[in-house]
Amino acid sequence: MSTAQHTIVVEGSNSRWTQRVTRRRFLQYSRGIHDLIEADVAQGRTETRIQAPADLTSGTVERLVEWIEQSVPGQHTLTFDQLLGLSIAIWRYGCDPIIFRRLAASSPEQLMSGAGAAGWTFMALVFDWERDFRDASKMLVCDFNSSLGVIEGAHYFPTVLRGELAIFIPRGTVE
Repeated sequence: MSTAQHTIVVEGSNSRWTQRVTRRRFLQYSRGIHDLIEADVAQGRTETRIQAPADLTSGTVERLVEWIEQSVPGQHTLTFDQLLGLSIAIWRYGCDPIIFRRLAASSPEQLMSGAGAAGWTFMALVFDWERDFRDASKMLVCDFNSSLGVIEGAHYFPTVLRGELAIFIPRGTVE
């Protein structure tokens, strides 16, 4: 395995961004991008092209590549949407979330309701924040109503949840 420099090209809707990278860092921090690089190297290519997926902006993919190349991302405060995008990119490209935890920790810790709770639940899953995952999951379930029955085309529950407790009493146990 060579540690030679390689070029990553991120192609977005309006732009083409390039970054020289050290292949070894991607082996350590992103198995998904590393696999793309190695497939191109095996074909004799010196650059890997990444088309920004529809659920990510090209800027998110660019920041991900920059931060992996730095091994330790610089000090940034991310908005909720930026942190969610970073979480999606980490998940999609099989990245080790450990190097991004400082960025995630510097972001607002406000749990949101509704669809925002779904985002926090996903972020907590990616970063392995057990307490936050539990709290965000509870909020998502508690806030669930008919307007939240479908999030981005996925039906999360078969019926509308209600704040009622159903008690099952087997036959023959009540006089």
